[in-house]
Amino acid sequence: MTKKIFIFFFLLTISTNLLFSQWNIEYFMNVGRDKFMNNEYLAAIDYFNTVIRIKPDIADAYYFRANSKYNLGDYRGAILDYSTAISIVPNFSYYYMYRGRAKERLYDLKGAMEDYSNAIDIRINNAEAYIYRGIVYLNLKKYDYAIIDFNVAIMLDNKNGYGFLYRAVAKQFKTQYQEALVDFNKAIQLDPTNADAYIKRGRNLYDMKNVNGAIEDYNHAIKVDPKNSLAYFYRGVSKFEILDYVGAMKDYDKVIELDPQNDLTYYNRAELKAKVGDFKGAIEDYDHVVLINPTNIFTYFNRAVTYQRLNNNYKAIEDYSVAIKLNPEFATAYYNRSIARNSVKDFKGAAYDYNMAVRIKASLKNLSDQDRIDTTKLAKLTEFKASFEEGNSSGIKNIDSGILPFPNFKINYVLKDSVKTIQNKENEKITELNVAYPSNYQFVLTNKTDKASHDTADLSKILEPKSIDGNKAKLLARAIIKAKDQDYNSSMDDYNTIVATKPDCSLGYFNRANTRYDILTFLKSFKNVNNNIGLDISSKTQTINNQKKNEPIYDDIVADFKKCIQLDHSFYYAYFNIGNIKLESKDFVSAISNYSKAIGIEPKFTEAYYNRGLTYIYIQEKDKGCTDMSKAGELGVQEAYAVIKKYCN
Repeated sequence: MTKKIFIFFFLLTISTNLLFSQWNIEYFMNVGRDKFMNNEYLAAIDYFNTVIRIKPDIADAYYFRANSKYNLGDYRGAILDYSTAISIVPNFSYYYMYRGRAKERLYDLKGAMEDYSNAIDIRINNAEAYIYRGIVYLNLKKYDYAIIDFNVAIMLDNKNGYGFLYRAVAKQFKTQYQEALVDFNKAIQLDPTNADAYIKRGRNLYDMKNVNGAIEDYNHAIKVDPKNSLAYFYRGVSKFEILDYVGAMKDYDKVIELDPQNDLTYYNRAELKAKVGDFKGAIEDYDHVVLINPTNIFTYFNRAVTYQRLNNNYKAIEDYSVAIKLNPEFATAYYNRSIARNSVKDFKGAAYDYNMAVRIKASLKNLSDQDRIDTTKLAKLTEFKASFEEGNSSGIKNIDSGILPFPNFKINYVLKDSVKTIQNKENEKITELNVAYPSNYQFVLTNKTDKASHDTADLSKILEPKSIDGNKAKLLARAIIKAKDQDYNSSMDDYNTIVATKPDCSLGYFNRANTRYDILTFLKSFKNVNNNIGLDISSKTQTINNQKKNEPIYDDIVADFKKCIQLDHSFYYAYFNIGNIKLESKDFVSAISNYSKAIGIEPKFTEAYYNRGLTYIYIQEKDKGCTDMSKAGELGVQEAYAVIKKYCN
């Protein structure tokens, strides 16, 4: 069945002592469900958050929020919410069933099977649960067990096309193509708008050598769902089979337009380009595959062959070498590399490679297929990352560039009209500053850049020394403005005056630390150093500034943030900023510790969850990182779902 969850509305009775609270809960539940049905999953989560905050024992609030997370690709977060719903109402079949779906998406087939079985035990006539459990049996290649479950589902509900559809798939796997075709036809008769059914029937027709019939089914699928990348892909494969290379190329182009990260389609298109003699175009597509999937052994081998066709033997040797490194038993790669080395007059290397190829083939000749190479290792070397879901996804953008943590928070001084555009954080001390010095400007706490221009008439008064008169707010405003104008010396003079005359001014230390960091960043810009704090996760290399761990260059900055914390233990933004500094200096343990301290003070600190999550993912603690990303997404960080989709599933 398709990725998106479609749910039944089983709202549990809401009981509360206050009529007003009851009205609020019902209102937020209703709006949240409406948002969900309109595919506005982020908005739906926000409404269900409100319900949970008002009354945290309503199972359906967690259930609907879980369904929203599921459709955003946050399967871990969905499982947590389904589990909470189950803890509140342990005998509701659908909670188990949909938790099983989320577990299945994470390839926890054992856990999914247990949940589907529980759903069936609770409600023995739950036809959908039998279908889902049957799909797990399909994944486990237990086709006869799968067919039994699909038979039961059809007996319980013979109007549900999915029972016929997946029974057909099971029969197809058993090479019972004609029997499968009967079930495919029934599934399409019951739901002629199901693009997936046409695609699956098309695959069955392809296996029956009826390629033109398969293409007709893919045409129907595309008519029903013009953004279904899988339908275009299979149609491209089928057109290639009947030598319609132009049509195949157009279909592969469409898949890549819908899903720019689909490495399998780049690979197939490269093969097609090589077939028609466009070797340079093939190289470009193989390059894309390597960027997306740098351990795919096929790509290096075939790109090497293509380089040889272009008489670029040095490049071919490089790629054969990578393929051999990935699989030292790759005899054909040794043999081909020997030919390339011979072409560049590396006769010694060519002889070595030829002898290695002969030796490997001789040693493998008497071994079984299982003994020749670890099949798990081989699967990793030959797998492609294509999901064929990008073209159909809703509300989540692809990430093609580096993913960076949220930057430092600082106190800024901006025109009141621009405050709403920079996501000001509410803070009691900031409010006190604005009361102490009212003007056309306003102090804000933010990590967004202020791009508004200065009101020169107003600022000229601020910059006059006589107007300051020891006023902490005015001094702070002037220090901020001078730093904006990169007059760092004058800015630091003002901050030094603040902390000298008002030693209990925690915000003075906080912003002085930020200005110290701005100065450091400014100086680094002259050395062509990457100034982004943190991680570029989408690349395979670190882009953290090249300082050694705990380098003294950050000591004064961290000392000021710590002084701020000493004066105000509750000002968690200082912990967050220290976390960013530690991240930049590659002290990941300290970075995580400081983000955790910030979260300990403010459990809804979204940016801290996001940054801590990125850090965990970067140091290969994926489960912790993805859990943090799920929490960040739940709290409203849209970027979190893009990270989850790319790194967590």
